[in-house]
Amino acid sequence: MYSRESKSEWRQHNAVIILALVVFPPVGLAFAYLSNWPHDRKIRGMVLSVVWLLLVVVVAAVVTGPEIGKNAVNPPEVPNFVGKSLEDAATGATQSGYTNVSHDASPGDETQIVRSNWQVCFQVANGKNLDFGVVRVGVPCPASDGGPIPWPKVPDVTQKTFAEAAQILRSVGIKNVSATGAYTDNQPTGNMDSWIVCSHDPAAGQDVNGIYGNYSSVRVTQPGVECPSSDYARLNPLPGGTEDDGTSENGSSSPKPDSESFYYKNCDAVRDAGKAPLYRGDAGYRAKLDRNKDGVACE
Repeated sequence: MYSRESKSEWRQHNAVIILALVVFPPVGLAFAYLSNWPHDRKIRGMVLSVVWLLLVVVVAAVVTGPEIGKNAVNPPEVPNFVGKSLEDAATGATQSGYTNVSHDASPGDETQIVRSNWQVCFQVANGKNLDFGVVRVGVPCPASDGGPIPWPKVPDVTQKTFAEAAQILRSVGIKNVSATGAYTDNQPTGNMDSWIVCSHDPAAGQDVNGIYGNYSSVRVTQPGVECPSSDYARLNPLPGGTEDDGTSENGSSSPKPDSESFYYKNCDAVRDAGKAPLYRGDAGYRAKLDRNKDGVACE
């Protein structure tokens, strides 16, 4: 029979200890600790075994990491509907498996009855529900949900030519720019690009929105002619220094001299000409046609 000492001799062989340290470091460490190796050799063997074990672990992680990533399930990406009409966003959300709600992203609290009239500025996902912050089509999005609308401001175009003024006003979103004479008896005809702007409505600094979003009326005078100091002034005063407001001495309406084509007897005439409503400064506008004196006649 073999003695206990003889049975353990195989574990003392250098080759066995080194092989164990390489193939299965934990066992190799135990063999090295129980061996007859000098103390310093045991320390070196254990350190090298630990380093080898760490190297094996790192290499295994590098090799298997991409494979694990390939098999991982990525969460589905939430579709982005910012910039779309609310109608298209709601349809797309439903098709993507999301429910949706919407709210006014401006300081107001309007209900979105006709979805095609609204556009999405913000969206927030809460699970499978999308909350859309929207504004009316054509209205600029606020900087933050619920913030003020950053309307562009009407620039000051006085003392510029009509051509320059029209270009500047259109650049901030005013699509329709019309001109009328600053003097009631000196209306522009033909090419008026070089005429000088004396005043304009809406005035500088106002928001480009509401009824003014697509409309501006400028009052102009010929180059070299000084702008009037008041509204409805005449370049050539009537005899006696009186002003003509379109009413004769007996109270009946009469056309203004030299501007007959810009005079309307009443609002029916304005509507028949397809010019209603008339805004203050428009050719043909006069206070007697503006019932509530809000600057808009024949509404």
